[in-house]
Amino acid sequence: MENVSICVTKNQVLLENLNLELHEGELIALVGPSGSGKTSFFKTLLKEYPYTGKIEIMGQSLSKMKTKALFASLGLVFQDPSLQFVSAKVLEELKVTFHTEKESNLENLLRQYYLEKTKDLSPWLISQGQQRRLAFLTMTGPNKVILLVDEPTYGQDMKNALLIMNALEQLCKEGMSCIFTCHDQRLVRQYAHKVMKIHSKTMEEVTNEHKN
Repeated sequence: MENVSICVTKNQVLLENLNLELHEGELIALVGPSGSGKTSFFKTLLKEYPYTGKIEIMGQSLSKMKTKALFASLGLVFQDPSLQFVSAKVLEELKVTFHTEKESNLENLLRQYYLEKTKDLSPWLISQGQQRRLAFLTMTGPNKVILLVDEPTYGQDMKNALLIMNALEQLCKEGMSCIFTCHDQRLVRQYAHKVMKIHSKTMEEVTNEHKN
């Protein structure tokens, strides 16, 4: 990303002069006050907002990428996870992503995330914390190379927050690249390889105290 400006409307610039490199296996925290533009930044990478400047994903210009190819390689966990569900039951939701996996393996995956009791329930009827863990799981399937996660630990107790962050860390060790937003500075210090802060309509790298 080079010299990028994001426009909410044709005449309204939300963020400007953005520069960022995301490397294979890198885990970046995106921080800043509520309303500063973090979610809009993610939506721009999904081609939902217009922008000027240069954005490339795996060497391809974002502006020229087909939507299907983009979503095959890039996943987003929404701040409101219920927006991304497409199936009537939790287990069926996982099958959309892991369509070649045995059902027993998917049930084990649900068990790892303390979701085993929800497998026959509607994703829209489980708790918000459970929805967030399920949404995270659905975006960790094969072929994803970049994962954008909007407040992954919101609504989680510390046990489940660490479960999600440890999973993100492991995915990055296996080659995925990830950007996550977070207001919990403890988790930012512990997990982020790099911290980018949005303020005053731009974005800059700041020191991560734990990593230095």
